[in-house]
Amino acid sequence: MPIEPKNLVIYKPERLTDTDDGGGKYSGQVIVDGQSNNLFDDISELDRTMGDVSMRKIFPAVNTADTDKLMGATVFISQNPKDPNVSALLFSTKSWTDERKAAQNRVENYLAKGAQAVGSLLDAAYTGMKSIQVAMDKSETENSVGDTLVLVVNEATVNETSQFVRLTAVETRIGTVRVNNTNVEYKIATYSFNDALSRDFIGISALQWYNNAKPSTLIRETIVADSGRYYASTDLVEDVSVGSFTVNAASIFSQLIPSSQVETPLLDLNAVSENTALIAGHHSNITVQYSTNVNTAQSLHLGSSVMPGSVLFTLFSQAITDMGGTLKTSAGVQVGTIDYQTGHIVWSNAIGSGNQVLNITFTPAVAPTQPFESYALPVTQNNQGTNWTGVLLPIPAPGALSISYMSQGKFYVVKDNGTGRLVGASNSVGSGTVNYQTGSWLLTTGALPDVGTPILLQWGSPITTFARADLAVLPAAIEFDLNQQGIKSGSVIAKWMLEGVEKTAMSNAQGQFSG
Repeated sequence: MPIEPKNLVIYKPERLTDTDDGGGKYSGQVIVDGQSNNLFDDISELDRTMGDVSMRKIFPAVNTADTDKLMGATVFISQNPKDPNVSALLFSTKSWTDERKAAQNRVENYLAKGAQAVGSLLDAAYTGMKSIQVAMDKSETENSVGDTLVLVVNEATVNETSQFVRLTAVETRIGTVRVNNTNVEYKIATYSFNDALSRDFIGISALQWYNNAKPSTLIRETIVADSGRYYASTDLVEDVSVGSFTVNAASIFSQLIPSSQVETPLLDLNAVSENTALIAGHHSNITVQYSTNVNTAQSLHLGSSVMPGSVLFTLFSQAITDMGGTLKTSAGVQVGTIDYQTGHIVWSNAIGSGNQVLNITFTPAVAPTQPFESYALPVTQNNQGTNWTGVLLPIPAPGALSISYMSQGKFYVVKDNGTGRLVGASNSVGSGTVNYQTGSWLLTTGALPDVGTPILLQWGSPITTFARADLAVLPAAIEFDLNQQGIKSGSVIAKWMLEGVEKTAMSNAQGQFSG
């Protein structure tokens, strides 16, 4: 007996609801074809205004009286919703018994915890709050509207808890903290979000942040985990003839989660970037001795900015080198990190802890204020891809190059870590290299850049500065022209006031002054 269209049916689960226990096991009841709202509820005015995600579990089957096989079985959406604000997608959890909560977790696991975000939670954020404040260095870049962050408490312990928040507004201002009778400026970023905090998150004070104290609450960025595969149908832009090898689809994307756009005014920004380029302040390395206690609760300040890749010292009888801001042994064990701009070293206890006298060799650096160079490489249908390359002139300074690209409406940034390697917040963002001798660069993006957007490069160059450390220090002098054809030797007398007292000097026969 042939299998006819009427034999293709969809069975209900135990519960056709959007509650946590929706879905469940196979019920044996057929969903009647052609009835309105027989699978999904109608769309309410509230859902149409605020957005909603509705999930239904179904069991496609062949209902015949014999054992004939359905060859090449496929499930697809044959007709898209007529409402342009409604999208339909299919995905499978590969479970016959799971409920809606498990399917929801599968969708939400699209984002996973990534690298630690810039800055530390300032003071405390309490249950019910919809904003947090983050302390960071003035040169660091805050997160943007639309980013999703994870607040993690007691990470890597049995008591670990976390909460995901999507930023809807970002504001920054400059604050000051008193350190050793000196005012130190830092940036305060205020992040706002729609979902209230579900628990208290304890941060640190501004002074603790300056001393690199480790907070109990960590702020992490998120990365795409790709925990599910989604299937949808799209309309054709134009008709396709029999024998064609190419179709022109309206879009390869479909909306899964409701979203909204938020406007955030940005004031008093530098149009040519606010990044800094580190320039060597000395022609060679210097060695300075420090007495410190190596432990995770204490940091070491070298006293100046540091050129990337120049730090060398011995710790617990092991040689330590700087690898892109990470301090490692020859075996690759990380013993700490260094912030090139501030010269702060934060320790780990990977090879030991305790009091140490360290002779640290490094090249001191400065970060002069200078306009950054910029270059935009347009993305077109002809050159769209994941590998991009070029040559930059003037040549970038170490650690001064950042490359931004947009994919699916979101900007991603990779930066030079000071060793010629381009890195992002995670490997999924992208990677690349830059050559400090030739200026050539190579970028591999983590996703296809959007057509009509630019690959944006910004960098600083060392050619606008020179090191004064090796210049001879000449005596202070003031030059005058007496506007005379000739001067009799020993006849010139100079007088001036110094702190209210008149000073006098007289020239001798050799043209030298004394007095």
